[in-house]
Amino acid sequence: FNDINVRKALNLAFDGEWINTNLYYGQKKRIKSFFENSELAALENIDTWSPSEKTPLRQNLRMAANILKSAGWETVDGVLTNKETNTPFSFEIIVQKPDHEKLALNWISHLKRLGIQANVRHLDNAAFRDRLNIYGYDMAAYHWTSSLSPGTEQYQYWSCEAANQDMRWNFSGVCDTEIDETIKRIPQAKTREDIISAVKTLDKKLRNYILTIPLFYTPTDNYLAQPSI
Repeated sequence: FNDINVRKALNLAFDGEWINTNLYYGQKKRIKSFFENSELAALENIDTWSPSEKTPLRQNLRMAANILKSAGWETVDGVLTNKETNTPFSFEIIVQKPDHEKLALNWISHLKRLGIQANVRHLDNAAFRDRLNIYGYDMAAYHWTSSLSPGTEQYQYWSCEAANQDMRWNFSGVCDTEIDETIKRIPQAKTREDIISAVKTLDKKLRNYILTIPLFYTPTDNYLAQPSI
């Protein structure tokens, strides 16, 4: 996963439109920002790569196959193999929720068409957390919430220091000195405008790395009330 082009190809194989329509009945939206649905999201005039949600899956898979080929992978007897090392492209996805397992299985079916051998392992909460704590996974299905007033916790999520220490939260392993410097600006901000500016810069830098396969969020709040109230 160190190759950004490989990460692009993996994103192209995820059929978010089908999943939203058939599993969520069209009630969710794809996440586009690490600070989605807030004033902290850098969504305006941002030149970041993301697969089109309207492009048919078959076309996306062709694009993914071409990207993988240019990145040094070839199909041998139906198995995607690295040209230099002769190693097959295979990985494991760990999950702790049945919903995440459904998403992973759907994605795996598309990866198989590219010759990628992926499998999903459903762990209980303790085993899942143990694997996260030591960064002991190929890929993990995970979500976390961000405060509307981000602070020093962002250093735990995205810094080089956190990437190289167990029991931290830099699950992607990203390490970039520019990201580190941007993170330091956030708790030092004097005004709300300064916070927003720093967080948007961080959001853009993270999204340019294509660290994740973005999942979904619910854009509305639901309430249950008695008719008499």
